[in-house]
Amino acid sequence: MMFRSIRARMPRPQTVALGSLLLGAVLAGTACENDAYSRTKPAQEVGMTIHPSKTNLLAGENATFTVETRNTFGREPRVDWTTSGGQLEMIQNGRAARVTFPQPGTYLVSARLYLNDQLVRTDSTTITVRPVP
Repeated sequence: MMFRSIRARMPRPQTVALGSLLLGAVLAGTACENDAYSRTKPAQEVGMTIHPSKTNLLAGENATFTVETRNTFGREPRVDWTTSGGQLEMIQNGRAARVTFPQPGTYLVSARLYLNDQLVRTDSTTITVRPVP
């Protein structure tokens, strides 16, 4: 078995300095590009979805409705609830509602999301109430 001696060559200081400058310029250019993108990209859209505990009820039953909000950017959202029938009770500081439906029928429960006292989103869900057998 024969071994060959390999002599390592150390790069010259000028080569190391030039390589460091080039790498720094590439990384700085990338960072600037990403920063510019983050300043110009559109803000994510505010969203809201109603989640009913159930959508089919018997007359006299109640359902609880909650909202899931997205991209409110740390602001405290306000939710106002309405229903086309039944008795509405807001709970959890308006973040949820409970509605009792005494009569059969089809009802619409809606939520309006306000940020800084401006309406930004609405969502609704349909509830079907059947007569008691």
